[in-house]
Amino acid sequence: MDRPAKPGVSPPRRSVVSQALIELRKLLGETQQQFANRLGTAITTIARYETTRPPRGRVLVRLEQIARSEGHKNCARAFRSALEKEFGVQAPAVRIARKRRVSLLENPLTIYQRSQLQAAFDRHVGEINRDGDTVVEIRLEFETDKGHTHRAYIAPPTYQSITRKGKTTRKRVPRMLGPLFQIYG
Repeated sequence: MDRPAKPGVSPPRRSVVSQALIELRKLLGETQQQFANRLGTAITTIARYETTRPPRGRVLVRLEQIARSEGHKNCARAFRSALEKEFGVQAPAVRIARKRRVSLLENPLTIYQRSQLQAAFDRHVGEINRDGDTVVEIRLEFETDKGHTHRAYIAPPTYQSITRKGKTTRKRVPRMLGPLFQIYG
């Protein structure tokens, strides 16, 4: 799927994340198909990540892990930066003591501290409301070391300020039909 640019036509402007993804794939010496296999996705998804829609969320975490494990720190930083921007916080760093030396490493898996969750929810609800949508459900996912996923469903704010066509209105949002908090395995 790697195609040379047509003569006289400038290549599309890519996001920093897309550029980092292409750089990482090439540093690993992999084709889009091989890279798709590594990530467990389709080649068309990789092509889309590289051109029109950069990866988000879990994929960014996975890309950062791959980049760090392979020693490509610049790519890892680009993925981490995008993840922090997406979630609106800076991830805490971890200090590691090594024989009279202290190293500062970024923690590739920690995004929010528990004390920051309420502010993160409010920030995301606000962004969604500014786009003209309402939030009717919030889900947290917990991954276990055995590969199980547990979900917690959290009731969104009852009243949300929705912006449509430049006008902001306060709207009562219907609650979920089920209990306010459940965990499914």
